[in-house]
Amino acid sequence: MELSSEYIEQLKQEINEANDKVWNQRAVIKFDYDPQALIGKARENAERINYRFGIARCLLNQAMGAFILQHNYELSEQLSREAYKMFEDLGDEKWKSNTLITEAIIKNTTGAPESALYLGLKGISYYDDQLDDTDVPMAYYVMGTIYKDLKKFDQAEKYFKVGIEHNKNYNSWSGRLLTGLSNIYSELGRNKEAIALALESLEILRRESNLIGESRVLNDIGAIYKRDGDPHKALQYMHQALELRRKHNVKQFILGSLLDISLIYFETGDVIKSLEYCKEAEQLAIETDMPTRLVTIYRLMADCYKRDDKFESAVEVYEKLLVITNELTRQEKAAKVDQLESKLLKEKEAEIERLKNVELKNAYELIAEKNKEILDSIHYAKRIQNTLLAS
Repeated sequence: MELSSEYIEQLKQEINEANDKVWNQRAVIKFDYDPQALIGKARENAERINYRFGIARCLLNQAMGAFILQHNYELSEQLSREAYKMFEDLGDEKWKSNTLITEAIIKNTTGAPESALYLGLKGISYYDDQLDDTDVPMAYYVMGTIYKDLKKFDQAEKYFKVGIEHNKNYNSWSGRLLTGLSNIYSELGRNKEAIALALESLEILRRESNLIGESRVLNDIGAIYKRDGDPHKALQYMHQALELRRKHNVKQFILGSLLDISLIYFETGDVIKSLEYCKEAEQLAIETDMPTRLVTIYRLMADCYKRDDKFESAVEVYEKLLVITNELTRQEKAAKVDQLESKLLKEKEAEIERLKNVELKNAYELIAEKNKEILDSIHYAKRIQNTLLAS
């Protein structure tokens, strides 16, 4: 049965509304609806009417769902790549950028800030000339966070400040941008400013029910107090963040909290508590397949055992660390080989295209030359004909 044009337009509107709803609430863990079911239905309808822009946006939202709700990073990357290819075919620069920035979030959260920076810089270029776009605060928050994690504080501060300046709605992104700026000032020893910004951020994020952002700022306030030499107060805030993250089972963020808390216990001399949180972090890192996090965990565990004079246990942990680092090195080398092969393939395709163009150009030139010869012959014949007719 053929669908009427009115019904197709109505379906497109519903698909767009579903995508907008989930995209704008992606930092909220607790929903009054099922976001995965909503986007699943929207994707079915988009595929039914071959609405490619709608399909691509559904794929991108499903990628974020796989990352935040399912903790399935491989699926998340696969979906985002599919979305990017569709946006590329459609020539949609804004959503190509949003897809790259989404991939950058995933890479940065899973402990690969260099890869995140590469993706982020590719994505942010669109927004450099589109500062009135509603997604600017999100994009600039991601870039600021990546630079902060790489200890490039000048660049991080620039992105956070521009994001705040251009967030006209003063919504959750304002809170997260203020949190980022607070982190920078804390790193630079400006702790009073850092605390003031963090508390302002916390108020906004709680008002907006942004649970990921709220847990992040609580953890960050703890980090500020840690730098300020108050580990007791630091642990109070970090435990609040951990409790919130446990409540909503956001595993990648639970893992971050466990590591932060374990490190404070280690630095304050409580090796038993530090090991307790380290071991829980180890199990969670294995469960969620985050090998780069395991490197940090095993180094901290080995330090705990050495401090406690348990050298055999320390050696066992070092053996685990060696296995992980060897595997990561192997994967890194394999990725570089893949990148090289991809580059060579593109260069080969470009050379083939260039040769085709050269051949085509030569053919055009040959045709033009033949055409000229034919026209010259015609003109010469006409002149002879005109001379004969006149005589």
